[in-house]
Amino acid sequence: MKRRLEDEIRSYADAVDETAPPVEELLPPGMAEELGLDPTEIEVTTTLTPLRERRSTPGWLTGLAAAVAVVVLMVPLWIWLGSGQDEDAETSPTTVAAPTTLVTPTTAPGVVNAPKLTWDRSTSTMSGVGWAPGSTVTFTLGVREVSIDTNSDGEFVLSSADFPDCCFDPLVVTDGRSTLTVELPVLEIVRVDPGLDVIAGKSAPNQEVHVRILGTDPFETSVSSASGAWMLNVADEYDILPGMTVEVWVESPDMTVTYSSGALIRPWLGLRPGVDEIGLGGFQPLSPVTIVVDGVELPTEVFTDASGEHSVALAQYGLQLNAGSFISATDAESKVEVTVPLLTYDIFDPVTGVASGTTDLPNGTGLQIEIWIAPRGADEANDYVAVDLTASDGLWQTTFQPVASGLDVFNTNVTAGGDDYWIQVDFEGSLD
Repeated sequence: MKRRLEDEIRSYADAVDETAPPVEELLPPGMAEELGLDPTEIEVTTTLTPLRERRSTPGWLTGLAAAVAVVVLMVPLWIWLGSGQDEDAETSPTTVAAPTTLVTPTTAPGVVNAPKLTWDRSTSTMSGVGWAPGSTVTFTLGVREVSIDTNSDGEFVLSSADFPDCCFDPLVVTDGRSTLTVELPVLEIVRVDPGLDVIAGKSAPNQEVHVRILGTDPFETSVSSASGAWMLNVADEYDILPGMTVEVWVESPDMTVTYSSGALIRPWLGLRPGVDEIGLGGFQPLSPVTIVVDGVELPTEVFTDASGEHSVALAQYGLQLNAGSFISATDAESKVEVTVPLLTYDIFDPVTGVASGTTDLPNGTGLQIEIWIAPRGADEANDYVAVDLTASDGLWQTTFQPVASGLDVFNTNVTAGGDDYWIQVDFEGSLD
């Protein structure tokens, strides 16, 4: 074995320069003696010349493996010897094959979902998914601005108390990475009629509205209309029963808008004493409604639109809408009777932020003031401030944030509502 190893090393040495240091300087101390080699017979250099390709034959394969083992031992020593040579000496560069690097496959970054909003118009709740995790999302609508932080999944829910539900301007939403500018589409259910199996509502013109009836066996369909006032008759397909909930929704790339009927919607009257006007809502769509004011039946039959609504100006009949007036409205299925309550709007001061009036509504009855404003010089209002309050001892009064300079007040009114009516009174004094 010793002789064969010596022969193989000599064979390998034939392929290299004869100027290399003696082998005893390349091998660790005592290695030459252990191998039984004559240090004066074999010399190698750090410059290797390519060997001719040889055929692999069993006769030299074992020897070649032993020679490679010696060379592997010599490589660290070549590096050590080269680093200690005189920088001015002419040396031949050593070429060492680059080690094979194992590249660990990396998973491409996950696809970031495009941000999207969902707005429930029946509760004025805004939620979002696909926004930057842990970021602050800012909503700008008209002159209003609110913010909310997303969770670690890039989601958020903005409650109805915080969402700026107002204005005719587009809603701008941004998290610093993405920005959406969306129009807030109209969507509402104004009537669910179990007797006729009819659902009516409002949407944008030609907007496809998806409808779901949540019964024992949920039923889904869709509807649209050129005017936006739609009516859906499902009598041939589904039996709507009292207590069922109806949901509607519209889709766009950036936003889904939903509305839920909750309990069945009942007919109602809208009363505006200041302009002697009665509004109808929740009645049968495209149906006649008989209206009686203080015992006088209107001579002209009133027809509701596809949403079950209509507005009647009493002045054309020589009638007025006063506190204490008795109103009834009847269609083939429903009848609503209301005694007009007392409600006046006496004081509005935008500088000090004070508003007040009188009412005969019971203590604790909820009211709301709307103050419609716009930047000075604008042609119409594009924002409003809503203030909630309650009636107490024949009065209503509240304070609000004074209207900032540079803004004009276009209109302000106070509204109160019951189960089957609402009443609205505009402020009739000066807004200057």
